[in-house]
Amino acid sequence: MATDFLTAQFEQDELRKRYKNYFVPSAKVLIGDSGEDLAEKYQVKIENIRVSLNLKDAASATFRVINVYDIKSRSLDSSVKAALSLGTVIKISMGYESDREEVFCGFIYETSVQFEDMPSMQITAMDVKRLMIDNYRESYVWSETKYSEIFKNIMKDYEKLKLKLEVDDTEVQLANPMIQKGNDLAMVRQLCKLANRKFIVCGGGAYFTKKNTQEAITTLLWGQELISFQQSVSYVDAVIEVWGNLKGSAEKSVERRNVTSEGSMNHVRQKGTTNIITLTDIGTVDELKTRADHEEETLKERIQSGSGSCVGTPMLIPGRYVEIKGLESDINGKYYLKSVNHSFGSDGFVTDFSIGGKE
Repeated sequence: MATDFLTAQFEQDELRKRYKNYFVPSAKVLIGDSGEDLAEKYQVKIENIRVSLNLKDAASATFRVINVYDIKSRSLDSSVKAALSLGTVIKISMGYESDREEVFCGFIYETSVQFEDMPSMQITAMDVKRLMIDNYRESYVWSETKYSEIFKNIMKDYEKLKLKLEVDDTEVQLANPMIQKGNDLAMVRQLCKLANRKFIVCGGGAYFTKKNTQEAITTLLWGQELISFQQSVSYVDAVIEVWGNLKGSAEKSVERRNVTSEGSMNHVRQKGTTNIITLTDIGTVDELKTRADHEEETLKERIQSGSGSCVGTPMLIPGRYVEIKGLESDINGKYYLKSVNHSFGSDGFVTDFSIGGKE
């Protein structure tokens, strides 16, 4: 059964046991609608697989294909060229031995040929967000009555990628049609803000979700899974206030969050910077809390930043937290993952990541 990347949690030694101490890393590239194994079907070798994931931009994957050139005929294998044509669906799984997780699903965005000692093809693939960025709907009118229904209909244009769609339906009934004045990704992000949802693409799925992703997916211990880690702390002193009124009521409710870094200067002035957000016609007061939590999480990214490297861990995705242990008491803790890069090659399987806020 595939892992639910948004809710899965693993104890410190659970993955170590599951992957037999990370001794035999493995990766596969599947191509086309039928998901055929590229290396097995065409007897080619795949090298230097790199998958780059982040929340804001499109995810990408690159890899090198060798054993594709016939020196006698002075030509590339035509069947491999056809299989790796632009627009072909690509899925990449990584893990250990036969236990792998799908870490990327997208389409071939660019191909290049390199002639050297070992002629090869270099493939670059992008995920669904690349298509969404390119798909503009200028002054397009959405007549659906729920934010979640708009999201579902937007994603219908990308069904060829066969993403598993998971949507947490919204309750608010829209009084007026929504007008889109930009690309699909910008529209979905707008829906997320209005509906207090997150848009996450990972593990072969696309999620419009309200799931709590703040629990650490796993623990990385320095000297074991954690190879390196660096952290930076910056100054912030702010107040977040989310105002709103229940639908059909004039009564105002407020959710307030104070976000301060250690050594803040708020004792020398009245208060820190206040960021006020106003919501109208909310369904429940919980929507204010959810939005305030989201804004607080975003602001905390300014306080803590840094990066790390660990043994290949396919479950790590942007948007989740990872717990760091074995360093120093003030640095140990749970950190928000902003980006994750999985690399598979002659040096084995390594995962690099950048961090945002510390819980």
